[in-house]
Amino acid sequence: MATIPQGEMVNPRKSVAIGVIGTLVGVTLFYMLIQVAAQRLDPALSASTAPLADAGRAMFVGGATVMTIGAVLSIFGTKSGIALSSPRIVYALSFNRSLPGVLAKISPRFQTPVVAIWTTGILVMILACTGTFQHLILLNVAARLYEYLLVCIAVIVLRICAKDAHRPFKLPLGMTIPVIAAALCVWLLCQESGSQLLAALIALVVGLILYAISRATQRNAN
Repeated sequence: MATIPQGEMVNPRKSVAIGVIGTLVGVTLFYMLIQVAAQRLDPALSASTAPLADAGRAMFVGGATVMTIGAVLSIFGTKSGIALSSPRIVYALSFNRSLPGVLAKISPRFQTPVVAIWTTGILVMILACTGTFQHLILLNVAARLYEYLLVCIAVIVLRICAKDAHRPFKLPLGMTIPVIAAALCVWLLCQESGSQLLAALIALVVGLILYAISRATQRNAN
């Protein structure tokens, strides 16, 4: 979501890259510290069915309640941000003709991407009603890994095919980082079940088909 408001930045090409990498490093270190603290509180926490509540209970009296409330607020904030940003991503893709143009329709009254909002909302409700929480988590992980893997591959291809392209921000160590990241994505994908990988792959293929249809329509119009 950090890349969505880049249209309001002074130098988005540089600021977004630094912001995304800085956020990833900071969040990774923060979560590692949380894991270390949790294991110090209760070494058997990994086997718990309610790790947040058990970690809070190990800290102080009433800690389980505090941790539960904090988790609910955190999830609510995260999902509110996703509900706000996801339709805008669909709208932006449609506006740039990477998806069917109907998804870029704006509400005359509220000036919001009404079709994109309804589309994402309906899809989310269908997935929430037809799958378990664990199933949705694994599907989300597989979909993200596909996305990250394609980004890593794109970086490698661009480093080879567009060596002289202007880059306001350039990763150090050449292709070492994207190659390692791509290998890590492949390894993590191998830990997923076949059904989860297939479901995420089908979603990816559907997106590619919509993209191809939109591009073909655009070429015919021109």
